[in-house]
Amino acid sequence: MSVDALLGVDDAHAGPARGEYRYESATNYDVDGGKHFDIDCGSIYACAIRGYDGEQLRVRIVSNTVANLARHFKVSVDDRPKRLDVQVRRGTGISETLAKDDVTVIIWVPQRYVTTVECAAKAQEAHVRGLTCDGLELDVRTPRLSLDDVHTHVEVNCNLDMEIDCASIDGRIDVNQLSSTSRITVPKDVPIAVLTHGLRTRTIVGAGVRQDEDSPNIVELNGVASELIIEGR
Repeated sequence: MSVDALLGVDDAHAGPARGEYRYESATNYDVDGGKHFDIDCGSIYACAIRGYDGEQLRVRIVSNTVANLARHFKVSVDDRPKRLDVQVRRGTGISETLAKDDVTVIIWVPQRYVTTVECAAKAQEAHVRGLTCDGLELDVRTPRLSLDDVHTHVEVNCNLDMEIDCASIDGRIDVNQLSSTSRITVPKDVPIAVLTHGLRTRTIVGAGVRQDEDSPNIVELNGVASELIIEGR
């Protein structure tokens, strides 16, 4: 399933066209004010987040092989002043292995009510698209991450080797890793500043990267014994 299929829209509000998956379970929740969204997706195949022009939090759990998703996965929402905690819980009727093979969680957050977003997930893929907010923190264990039309300071905390694809960059991206070697791809026509901090860390800037130490668009590596390769696309 492509990222476009995961996060494409079929109406003026949100939601991919129906029919890409055999099974699905949907949860909608009305949001009434500015919130910090704290999202925990658990162990799944893919996690996708999109900002959209609406007033509901929308969580869609989909699969081509796992039926009765509403029975196997529960979405809990804890609504507090200025904070919304969202957790996708896997029940005992389905193994973590099966969930990681073919269960995807797709989340739409109402752009007008997002202040900051924090998301945790163990997944083969993670995607964020169309999100503008004051900060995005991704506590993930994933080898593949894509960012598209994301306008904020992004923090990526992951101790796996990663491929990070930035279709666009507008702000700062901090990659925080321990004992990992990762690669990030950025647009060739956008100037970026490159920073390296931590212990035994190294940043390698490849061809096609337009470096400018005064640019507000920053790629920074933090951590211990890690390497980050930056390439232009």
